[in-house]
Amino acid sequence: MATNSTYLNNAMAHTVVVFTAYLAFGGRRLLRRRHDGALVVPTADGGGSTVSGEFERKHWLTVGVIGVLLAAVVLFNVDVGLGAFACAIALALFKAGDESEAVNLMPWRVIMMVCGVTVLISVLDATGGLALFTRILAGISTADTVTSRPASFQSTAARPEWSCRRFCPLCLTWPSKSGTSVLSQSPPR
Repeated sequence: MATNSTYLNNAMAHTVVVFTAYLAFGGRRLLRRRHDGALVVPTADGGGSTVSGEFERKHWLTVGVIGVLLAAVVLFNVDVGLGAFACAIALALFKAGDESEAVNLMPWRVIMMVCGVTVLISVLDATGGLALFTRILAGISTADTVTSRPASFQSTAARPEWSCRRFCPLCLTWPSKSGTSVLSQSPPR
């Protein structure tokens, strides 16, 4: 029952945000607006090339391959990543686009950053760092600090236990409930 209410609350929140953004950015005027002229597509050299707005064979091929990928994922439980690689190979074989220009236009810095963060999180998890961090948070958290009422909006004078030592990341050596320093506790094996 709680899962349904969480889903419905999130669905309602997303609906409110979407309609608010829709109205804030023009509402029905957005749907009536038309683009006349050629589209400018970015190129690898930083410029742009103009293309017609008509669907060509390569566009219909791409739409068809995406439809095949969606059907394969939904109907046959194909892994999305593996299926996308297979579709990319099929599109490259059918010459649906210039793959060397596409590779040059990819945001490699962002891709490398995401891969690096993923590796760091995996290493942190394998060495028990995530469990340690969870224990640190559990050791300094109270019922008041994990609710929707942030501690920074409440007076620390009225609650003396809410001092800088309690929430400051530099003060994580604050003793845990067991009396030992939170950082000196070893991660579970």
